[in-house]
Amino acid sequence: MRRTALALLAGAASLLAGACSSSAEKAPPLTPVDARVAPLTFAVVEESFSAVGLEEKLELAGARVAKSGTADVIVRVFRPVTNAGTIEFMLRADGRLIDEQTIHCRLYYDEGGWRECLGTKIAIAVVTSDKLAEIAKLPNRKPMPVPAVPGQQAAPVPAPAPAPQPSAGVASTAGFIVGSPQRNAYALVVGIERYRDISVAATGARADAERFAALARTTLGIPEDNIKLALDDHAARSDLEKHLVWLKGNVPQDGRVYFFFSGHGAPDASNGTSYLLPYDGDPKMLSTTGIELAAVIKALGETRARDAVAVVDACFSGAGGRSVLPPGARPLVRVKDAAPVARVALFSAASGPEIAGPAADGKGGLFSKYVLEGLGRAQADYDGDGTINLGELADWVKPRVSREAKKDSRDQTPSLVVGSGAAAASLVVASGLGAK
Repeated sequence: MRRTALALLAGAASLLAGACSSSAEKAPPLTPVDARVAPLTFAVVEESFSAVGLEEKLELAGARVAKSGTADVIVRVFRPVTNAGTIEFMLRADGRLIDEQTIHCRLYYDEGGWRECLGTKIAIAVVTSDKLAEIAKLPNRKPMPVPAVPGQQAAPVPAPAPAPQPSAGVASTAGFIVGSPQRNAYALVVGIERYRDISVAATGARADAERFAALARTTLGIPEDNIKLALDDHAARSDLEKHLVWLKGNVPQDGRVYFFFSGHGAPDASNGTSYLLPYDGDPKMLSTTGIELAAVIKALGETRARDAVAVVDACFSGAGGRSVLPPGARPLVRVKDAAPVARVALFSAASGPEIAGPAADGKGGLFSKYVLEGLGRAQADYDGDGTINLGELADWVKPRVSREAKKDSRDQTPSLVVGSGAAAASLVVASGLGAK
Protein backbone atom coordinates (compact mmCIF):
# COMPACT_ATOMS: atom_id res chain seq x y z
CA MET A 1 0.00 0.00 0.00
CA ARG A 2 2.78 2.44 0.99
CA ARG A 3 4.84 1.57 -2.12
CA THR A 4 1.81 2.12 -4.34
CA ALA A 5 1.17 5.50 -2.70
CA LEU A 6 4.76 6.54 -3.18
CA ALA A 7 4.72 5.47 -6.82
CA LEU A 8 1.61 7.53 -7.41
CA LEU A 9 3.24 10.42 -5.58
CA ALA A 10 6.32 10.25 -7.79
CA GLY A 11 4.15 10.41 -10.90
CA ALA A 12 2.15 13.29 -9.47
CA ALA A 13 5.35 15.11 -8.58
CA SER A 14 6.52 15.06 -12.18
CA LEU A 15 3.19 16.50 -13.26
CA LEU A 16 3.47 19.21 -10.64
CA ALA A 17 6.97 20.08 -11.76
CA GLY A 18 5.70 20.74 -15.26
CA ALA A 19 2.71 22.67 -13.97
CA CYS A 20 4.83 25.71 -13.12
CA SER A 21 4.55 27.34 -16.53
CA SER A 22 7.55 28.13 -18.65
CA SER A 23 6.95 31.85 -18.18
CA ALA A 24 7.15 31.55 -14.37
CA GLU A 25 9.81 30.13 -12.11
CA LYS A 26 9.58 26.35 -11.77
CA ALA A 27 9.38 24.90 -8.29
CA PRO A 28 11.30 21.72 -7.51
CA PRO A 29 9.16 18.57 -7.75
CA LEU A 30 7.45 17.15 -4.70
CA THR A 31 9.32 14.18 -3.26
CA PRO A 32 8.02 11.26 -1.19
CA VAL A 33 7.91 12.42 2.41
CA ASP A 34 4.98 10.25 3.48
CA ALA A 35 6.81 8.78 6.45
CA ARG A 36 7.22 12.19 8.05
CA VAL A 37 3.68 13.48 7.66
CA ALA A 38 1.67 10.24 7.81
CA PRO A 39 0.77 10.54 11.53
CA LEU A 40 -0.48 14.11 11.13
CA THR A 41 -3.69 15.64 9.84
CA PHE A 42 -3.52 19.08 8.20
CA ALA A 43 -5.99 21.89 7.62
CA VAL A 44 -5.43 24.90 5.34
CA VAL A 45 -6.52 28.47 5.99
CA GLU A 46 -5.95 31.02 3.23
CA GLU A 47 -6.12 34.67 4.29
CA SER A 48 -6.33 37.35 1.59
CA PHE A 49 -5.13 34.77 -0.91
CA SER A 50 -6.56 31.72 -2.65
CA ALA A 51 -6.24 29.26 -5.51
CA VAL A 52 -2.74 27.92 -4.92
CA GLY A 53 -4.22 24.41 -4.80
CA LEU A 54 -2.43 23.77 -1.53
CA GLU A 55 -4.79 21.13 -0.16
CA GLU A 56 -4.36 18.95 -3.25
CA LYS A 57 -0.61 19.38 -3.26
CA LEU A 58 -0.34 18.46 0.41
CA GLU A 59 -2.29 15.28 -0.31
CA LEU A 60 0.09 14.47 -3.17
CA ALA A 61 2.94 14.87 -0.70
CA GLY A 62 1.43 12.20 1.51
CA ALA A 63 -0.43 14.42 3.96
CA ARG A 64 -3.96 13.85 5.21
CA VAL A 65 -6.04 17.00 4.82
CA ALA A 66 -9.15 17.60 6.92
CA LYS A 67 -11.93 19.95 5.85
CA SER A 68 -13.90 19.64 9.09
CA GLY A 69 -13.53 18.33 12.63
CA THR A 70 -10.00 18.64 14.00
CA ALA A 71 -6.46 18.73 12.65
CA ASP A 72 -3.00 18.32 14.17
CA VAL A 73 -1.47 21.10 12.06
CA ILE A 74 -3.09 24.32 10.82
CA VAL A 75 -1.39 25.83 7.75
CA ARG A 76 -2.23 29.54 7.54
CA VAL A 77 -1.31 31.20 4.24
CA PHE A 78 -1.46 34.90 3.47
CA ARG A 79 -0.15 37.34 0.90
CA PRO A 80 1.72 40.44 2.14
CA VAL A 81 0.56 43.80 0.87
CA THR A 82 4.02 44.49 -0.49
CA ASN A 83 6.89 42.23 -1.60
CA ALA A 84 5.24 41.21 -4.85
CA GLY A 85 5.55 37.55 -5.73
CA THR A 86 5.77 36.55 -2.08
CA ILE A 87 3.55 34.37 0.10
CA GLU A 88 3.92 33.67 3.81
CA PHE A 89 2.71 30.72 5.78
CA MET A 90 2.60 29.74 9.45
CA LEU A 91 2.27 26.30 11.00
CA ARG A 92 0.39 25.90 14.26
CA ALA A 93 0.41 22.62 16.11
CA ASP A 94 -0.09 21.46 19.68
CA GLY A 95 -1.73 24.81 20.38
CA ARG A 96 1.28 26.93 19.41
CA LEU A 97 3.15 28.43 16.50
CA ILE A 98 5.86 25.97 15.40
CA ASP A 99 7.16 27.41 12.13
CA GLU A 100 6.79 30.34 9.74
CA GLN A 101 8.38 30.84 6.34
CA THR A 102 8.29 33.12 3.31
CA ILE A 103 7.92 31.65 -0.17
CA HIS A 104 8.78 33.51 -3.37
CA CYS A 105 8.27 32.76 -7.07
CA ARG A 106 9.70 35.01 -9.75
CA LEU A 107 7.78 36.34 -12.76
CA TYR A 108 4.71 36.84 -10.61
CA TYR A 109 2.96 38.73 -13.40
CA ASP A 110 2.12 35.33 -14.92
CA GLU A 111 -0.72 34.84 -12.44
CA GLY A 112 -1.59 31.23 -13.25
CA GLY A 113 1.97 29.92 -13.36
CA TRP A 114 2.90 31.95 -10.29
CA ARG A 115 0.08 30.49 -8.19
CA GLU A 116 0.91 26.96 -9.33
CA CYS A 117 4.56 27.47 -8.51
CA LEU A 118 3.73 28.89 -5.08
CA GLY A 119 1.35 26.07 -4.22
CA THR A 120 4.02 23.48 -4.96
CA LYS A 121 6.75 25.34 -3.09
CA ILE A 122 4.52 25.85 -0.05
CA ALA A 123 3.57 22.16 0.03
CA ILE A 124 7.23 21.16 -0.07
CA ALA A 125 8.15 23.65 2.65
CA VAL A 126 5.27 22.50 4.87
CA VAL A 127 5.85 18.76 4.73
CA THR A 128 9.63 19.10 5.06
CA SER A 129 9.48 21.41 8.07
CA ASP A 130 11.86 20.14 10.71
CA LYS A 131 9.25 20.80 13.37
CA LEU A 132 6.77 18.24 11.99
CA ALA A 133 8.74 15.20 13.08
CA GLU A 134 8.85 16.62 16.60
CA ILE A 135 5.07 17.13 16.63
CA ALA A 136 4.39 13.69 15.13
CA LYS A 137 6.25 12.04 18.03
CA LEU A 138 4.16 13.70 20.72
CA PRO A 139 2.12 10.97 22.47
CA ASN A 140 -0.74 13.33 23.36
CA ARG A 141 -1.08 15.89 20.59
CA LYS A 142 -3.63 18.66 21.02
CA PRO A 143 -5.90 18.64 17.95
CA MET A 144 -7.28 21.99 16.86
CA PRO A 145 -10.66 22.74 15.26
CA VAL A 146 -10.57 23.03 11.49
CA PRO A 147 -11.52 26.64 10.60
CA ALA A 148 -14.92 26.90 8.98
CA VAL A 149 -15.29 27.38 5.24
CA PRO A 150 -17.25 30.59 4.53
CA GLY A 151 -20.94 29.81 4.73
CA GLN A 152 -20.40 26.67 6.82
CA GLN A 153 -20.06 26.05 10.52
CA ALA A 154 -17.04 24.28 11.92
CA ALA A 155 -17.62 21.06 13.77
CA PRO A 156 -17.93 21.64 17.53
CA VAL A 157 -14.70 20.84 19.36
CA PRO A 158 -13.88 21.24 23.05
CA ALA A 159 -11.84 24.42 23.42
CA PRO A 160 -9.81 26.09 26.17
CA ALA A 161 -10.94 29.30 27.86
CA PRO A 162 -11.80 31.81 25.12
CA ALA A 163 -9.16 34.33 24.15
CA PRO A 164 -10.10 37.89 23.16
CA GLN A 165 -11.68 37.93 19.69
CA PRO A 166 -10.66 40.50 17.08
CA SER A 167 -12.97 43.36 16.25
CA ALA A 168 -14.74 43.27 12.91
CA GLY A 169 -12.65 44.54 10.05
CA VAL A 170 -9.24 44.06 11.70
CA ALA A 171 -7.33 41.70 9.41
CA SER A 172 -4.47 39.53 10.60
CA THR A 173 -1.92 41.54 8.64
CA ALA A 174 -3.93 44.80 8.68
CA GLY A 175 -2.28 45.93 5.45
CA PHE A 176 1.17 46.30 7.02
CA ILE A 177 4.53 45.84 5.31
CA VAL A 178 6.39 42.69 6.31
CA GLY A 179 9.68 43.47 8.02
CA SER A 180 12.71 41.45 9.04
CA PRO A 181 12.19 38.96 11.89
CA GLN A 182 13.06 39.95 15.46
CA ARG A 183 13.09 36.45 16.89
CA ASN A 184 14.36 37.54 20.31
CA ALA A 185 11.75 40.26 20.68
CA TYR A 186 8.68 40.06 22.93
CA ALA A 187 5.61 42.27 23.04
CA LEU A 188 2.90 42.97 25.61
CA VAL A 189 -0.02 44.68 23.88
CA VAL A 190 -2.92 46.10 25.92
CA GLY A 191 -6.15 47.67 24.71
CA ILE A 192 -8.97 48.62 27.09
CA GLU A 193 -12.01 50.28 25.59
CA ARG A 194 -14.73 49.23 28.04
CA TYR A 195 -14.06 49.44 31.78
CA ARG A 196 -15.80 47.65 34.61
CA ASP A 197 -16.22 50.69 36.87
CA ILE A 198 -15.76 53.62 34.46
CA SER A 199 -18.66 54.72 32.30
CA VAL A 200 -16.56 56.68 29.80
CA ALA A 201 -15.16 54.38 27.12
CA ALA A 202 -11.69 54.82 25.62
CA THR A 203 -13.12 54.73 22.12
CA GLY A 204 -11.06 52.70 19.66
CA ALA A 205 -8.55 51.44 22.23
CA ARG A 206 -9.31 47.79 21.54
CA ALA A 207 -8.86 48.24 17.79
CA ASP A 208 -5.60 50.13 18.42
CA ALA A 209 -4.21 47.16 20.34
CA GLU A 210 -5.39 44.59 17.80
CA ARG A 211 -3.75 46.51 15.00
CA PHE A 212 -0.53 46.95 16.97
CA ALA A 213 -0.46 43.19 17.60
CA ALA A 214 -0.84 42.67 13.84
CA LEU A 215 1.98 45.16 13.28
CA ALA A 216 4.13 43.28 15.80
CA ARG A 217 3.66 40.04 13.85
CA THR A 218 4.31 41.55 10.42
CA THR A 219 6.36 44.75 10.35
CA LEU A 220 8.21 44.15 13.63
CA GLY A 221 8.63 40.46 12.85
CA ILE A 222 7.94 39.22 16.38
CA PRO A 223 7.05 35.51 16.66
CA GLU A 224 3.40 34.99 17.52
CA ASP A 225 4.24 32.99 20.64
CA ASN A 226 6.21 35.99 21.92
CA ILE A 227 3.19 38.31 21.83
CA LYS A 228 0.66 38.72 24.65
CA LEU A 229 -2.54 40.55 23.67
CA ALA A 230 -4.71 41.70 26.61
CA LEU A 231 -8.08 43.25 25.73
CA ASP A 232 -10.85 44.72 27.90
CA ASP A 233 -11.87 42.24 30.62
CA HIS A 234 -8.73 40.18 29.95
CA ALA A 235 -6.67 43.22 30.99
CA ALA A 236 -7.43 43.51 34.70
CA ARG A 237 -4.66 44.65 37.04
CA SER A 238 -3.79 41.05 37.95
CA ASP A 239 -3.58 40.14 34.23
CA LEU A 240 -1.17 42.97 33.46
CA GLU A 241 0.99 42.24 36.49
CA LYS A 242 1.13 38.58 35.45
CA HIS A 243 2.14 39.52 31.89
CA LEU A 244 4.91 41.79 33.14
CA VAL A 245 6.27 38.88 35.18
CA TRP A 246 6.03 36.73 32.02
CA LEU A 247 8.20 39.25 30.17
CA LYS A 248 10.80 39.24 32.92
CA GLY A 249 10.95 35.45 32.91
CA ASN A 250 11.05 34.93 29.14
CA VAL A 251 12.86 37.77 27.39
CA PRO A 252 16.37 36.50 26.61
CA GLN A 253 19.64 38.28 27.19
CA ASP A 254 20.06 41.07 24.62
CA GLY A 255 16.47 40.66 23.42
CA ARG A 256 13.98 43.44 22.80
CA VAL A 257 10.74 44.31 24.61
CA TYR A 258 7.79 46.23 23.19
CA PHE A 259 4.99 47.45 25.44
CA PHE A 260 1.88 49.02 23.91
CA PHE A 261 -1.00 50.45 25.93
CA SER A 262 -4.16 52.06 24.58
CA GLY A 263 -6.79 53.09 27.11
CA HIS A 264 -7.38 55.48 29.98
CA GLY A 265 -4.75 57.08 32.16
CA ALA A 266 -5.38 58.95 35.40
CA PRO A 267 -3.40 61.30 37.68
CA ASP A 268 -3.16 61.01 41.42
CA ALA A 269 -4.90 64.25 42.40
CA SER A 270 -2.64 64.70 45.43
CA ASN A 271 0.77 64.51 43.75
CA GLY A 272 0.32 64.24 39.96
CA THR A 273 1.66 60.68 39.66
CA SER A 274 0.61 59.08 36.36
CA TYR A 275 -1.32 55.81 36.44
CA LEU A 276 -2.46 53.44 33.71
CA LEU A 277 -5.97 52.18 34.34
CA PRO A 278 -6.51 48.44 33.88
CA TYR A 279 -9.99 47.04 33.19
CA ASP A 280 -10.86 47.00 36.89
CA GLY A 281 -9.15 50.32 37.66
CA ASP A 282 -10.92 52.96 39.74
CA PRO A 283 -9.71 56.59 39.62
CA LYS A 284 -10.90 57.02 43.23
CA MET A 285 -8.49 54.29 44.43
CA LEU A 286 -5.52 54.49 42.11
CA SER A 287 -2.93 53.16 44.53
CA THR A 288 -4.78 49.84 44.88
CA THR A 289 -6.49 49.47 41.48
CA GLY A 290 -4.24 51.34 39.02
CA ILE A 291 -0.70 50.66 37.81
CA GLU A 292 1.85 53.45 38.02
CA LEU A 293 3.34 54.23 34.62
CA ALA A 294 6.72 54.52 36.35
CA ALA A 295 6.30 50.99 37.73
CA VAL A 296 5.65 49.61 34.25
CA ILE A 297 8.72 51.37 32.87
CA LYS A 298 10.78 50.05 35.78
CA ALA A 299 9.53 46.49 35.15
CA LEU A 300 10.52 46.72 31.47
CA GLY A 301 13.98 47.87 32.51
CA GLU A 302 14.34 44.88 34.83
CA THR A 303 14.06 42.33 32.01
CA ARG A 304 17.18 40.89 30.39
CA ALA A 305 16.42 42.83 27.20
CA ARG A 306 19.07 44.98 25.58
CA ASP A 307 16.43 47.71 25.31
CA ALA A 308 12.69 48.26 25.62
CA VAL A 309 10.22 50.46 23.76
CA ALA A 310 6.98 51.54 25.45
CA VAL A 311 4.25 53.15 23.34
CA VAL A 312 1.44 54.61 25.43
CA ASP A 313 -1.75 56.05 23.91
CA ALA A 314 -3.21 57.54 27.09
CA CYS A 315 -2.92 60.85 28.91
CA PHE A 316 -2.76 61.83 32.56
CA SER A 317 -4.15 65.37 32.75
CA GLY A 318 -7.61 64.35 33.91
CA ALA A 319 -8.96 66.88 31.44
CA GLY A 320 -10.76 64.43 29.16
CA GLY A 321 -9.90 62.31 26.16
CA ARG A 322 -8.03 59.23 27.37
CA SER A 323 -7.74 60.46 30.93
CA VAL A 324 -10.24 60.27 33.78
CA LEU A 325 -10.63 61.74 37.28
CA PRO A 326 -12.78 60.79 40.25
CA PRO A 327 -16.21 62.47 40.18
CA GLY A 328 -15.98 66.07 41.42
CA ALA A 329 -12.19 66.32 41.11
CA ARG A 330 -10.64 69.20 39.14
CA PRO A 331 -8.07 68.67 36.37
CA LEU A 332 -4.46 69.13 37.41
CA VAL A 333 -2.19 71.83 36.05
CA ARG A 334 0.99 69.84 36.56
CA VAL A 335 1.39 66.14 35.82
CA LYS A 336 4.48 64.37 37.10
CA ASP A 337 6.40 62.78 34.21
CA ALA A 338 7.70 59.23 34.59
CA ALA A 339 11.45 59.32 35.29
CA PRO A 340 13.66 57.87 32.54
CA VAL A 341 14.86 54.31 33.13
CA ALA A 342 18.08 52.93 31.66
CA ARG A 343 17.62 51.15 28.32
CA VAL A 344 13.90 52.03 28.15
CA ALA A 345 12.33 54.46 25.67
CA LEU A 346 8.84 55.85 26.38
CA PHE A 347 6.88 57.24 23.44
CA SER A 348 3.63 58.67 24.74
CA ALA A 349 0.60 60.28 23.12
CA ALA A 350 0.62 63.68 24.83
CA SER A 351 2.69 65.96 27.05
CA GLY A 352 1.85 67.24 30.55
CA PRO A 353 -1.67 68.67 30.80
CA GLU A 354 -2.62 67.89 27.20
CA ILE A 355 -5.44 65.59 26.06
CA ALA A 356 -4.84 62.45 23.97
CA GLY A 357 -7.82 62.35 21.65
CA PRO A 358 -9.25 60.13 18.91
CA ALA A 359 -8.49 60.14 15.21
CA ALA A 360 -10.88 62.08 13.00
CA ASP A 361 -12.72 58.91 11.94
CA GLY A 362 -13.26 57.90 15.59
CA LYS A 363 -11.92 54.38 14.96
CA GLY A 364 -8.91 54.66 17.25
CA GLY A 365 -6.50 57.00 18.97
CA LEU A 366 -4.91 59.79 16.94
CA PHE A 367 -1.46 58.91 18.26
CA SER A 368 -1.92 55.19 17.55
CA LYS A 369 -3.08 55.98 14.02
CA TYR A 370 0.17 57.69 13.10
CA VAL A 371 2.41 55.24 14.97
CA LEU A 372 0.80 52.41 13.00
CA GLU A 373 1.03 54.25 9.69
CA GLY A 374 4.59 55.40 10.29
CA LEU A 375 5.80 51.87 11.02
CA GLY A 376 3.36 49.59 9.24
CA ARG A 377 3.43 51.47 5.94
CA ALA A 378 7.06 52.61 6.30
CA GLN A 379 6.00 56.26 6.07
CA ALA A 380 8.52 57.16 8.78
CA ASP A 381 11.44 55.79 6.77
CA TYR A 382 12.74 59.27 5.97
CA ASP A 383 16.02 58.24 4.35
CA GLY A 384 14.50 55.34 2.42
CA ASP A 385 17.03 52.78 3.67
CA GLY A 386 14.41 50.18 4.61
CA THR A 387 14.82 50.71 8.38
CA ILE A 388 13.01 52.93 10.86
CA ASN A 389 14.65 54.01 14.09
CA LEU A 390 12.79 55.47 17.02
CA GLY A 391 14.01 58.98 16.26
CA GLU A 392 12.62 58.81 12.72
CA LEU A 393 9.30 57.49 14.00
CA ALA A 394 8.97 60.30 16.57
CA ASP A 395 9.94 62.95 14.01
CA TRP A 396 7.26 61.67 11.64
CA VAL A 397 4.47 61.15 14.20
CA LYS A 398 4.76 64.33 16.28
CA PRO A 399 3.92 67.02 13.70
CA ARG A 400 1.06 65.00 12.22
CA VAL A 401 -0.58 64.38 15.59
CA SER A 402 -0.18 68.04 16.61
CA ARG A 403 -1.53 69.32 13.29
CA GLU A 404 -4.62 67.09 13.36
CA ALA A 405 -5.28 67.86 17.06
CA LYS A 406 -5.28 71.60 16.24
CA LYS A 407 -8.14 70.98 13.83
CA ASP A 408 -10.04 69.61 16.84
CA SER A 409 -9.22 72.78 18.83
CA ARG A 410 -6.84 71.13 21.27
CA ASP A 411 -3.13 70.64 21.85
CA GLN A 412 -1.56 67.21 21.65
CA THR A 413 2.19 66.85 21.42
CA PRO A 414 3.60 63.30 21.58
CA SER A 415 6.58 62.93 23.91
CA LEU A 416 9.67 60.74 23.54
CA VAL A 417 11.82 60.08 26.61
CA VAL A 418 14.85 57.81 26.24
CA GLY A 419 16.75 56.45 29.23
CA SER A 420 20.51 56.09 29.43
CA GLY A 421 22.01 53.27 27.42
CA ALA A 422 19.58 53.78 24.53
CA ALA A 423 19.64 56.37 21.77
CA ALA A 424 16.61 57.14 19.63
CA ALA A 425 18.69 57.47 16.47
CA SER A 426 20.34 54.08 16.91
CA LEU A 427 17.33 52.17 18.30
CA VAL A 428 16.07 50.48 15.14
CA VAL A 429 12.41 49.54 15.52
CA ALA A 430 11.75 47.95 12.11
CA SER A 431 14.01 46.84 9.27
CA GLY A 432 13.88 44.94 5.99
CA LEU A 433 11.08 47.20 4.72
CA GLY A 434 12.57 47.60 1.25
CA ALA A 435 14.85 50.49 0.39
CA LYS A 436 13.21 53.28 -1.59
